[in-house]
Amino acid sequence: MATESSGGVTEFRPSSFPCQQCEASPDDQQLVRAPTGWVWRCRRCHGETSRSLPFDPRTAPDGREQAWAAIDTLAVYVPIIAPIDHELIYEILRPYFLAGWCVRDVIYALNYLPDGVTHPGQGTAWVRGEDPDRTLWRIRQRLRRWRFSEREEGEDVMRGPYSATARAMADLGAGQRERAAARDLEWRERNAVARSADHSGAREVARRHAKIAASLAREAASRANQAELERRAATIARGRVAADIWNTPAAE
Repeated sequence: MATESSGGVTEFRPSSFPCQQCEASPDDQQLVRAPTGWVWRCRRCHGETSRSLPFDPRTAPDGREQAWAAIDTLAVYVPIIAPIDHELIYEILRPYFLAGWCVRDVIYALNYLPDGVTHPGQGTAWVRGEDPDRTLWRIRQRLRRWRFSEREEGEDVMRGPYSATARAMADLGAGQRERAAARDLEWRERNAVARSADHSGAREVARRHAKIAASLAREAASRANQAELERRAATIARGRVAADIWNTPAAE
């Protein structure tokens, strides 16, 4: 949250909420610059300390060795699983790692349902005195909500929430850069034609053509942006419909 001081300097109040992914306290959050402005983010999840973890929590593990390292990283965020036999945890997480999930996907799925509602009960910061079998049962039950019941095993795991968002943002950024490069190239070509025209009136004609082309390019960009907004709105609408279907009790 930001406030304007008397000297014109913007002051940001620290967040009073814990991290949604690892439930770190507000004291473990830092103010960082994001595309939408200044936001508070968890040092544990987004800070430079991630480099010292056994495995990058943003990367899907490939193979048994990386999966075990990913479980070690998960234990940093969910300390209650640290003393549990990693072989038992690996058997639970293996289908999700094979589906392309990373540690951040697992942490989110342990805290939230596919429709964004929190699981009943505690988050991932469970009591250390809990029985290991109970903890394993809780992990298995919560992750099972992220699987399609009507699909075959091996193809029933939903897309990881963090990974899906990261891929969507990467695709959106790539599309924006591609459109910007195309507009820049078109402008350079039109500008070169205008500069090379002689003084017999062709220069003025070329300048008018370049102006018209720039106007058409702006209109095309506006239509493309509007189409992108409509596509995103449709995606959100489909997600809401899917969430409603998910939460609708099955008829007996």
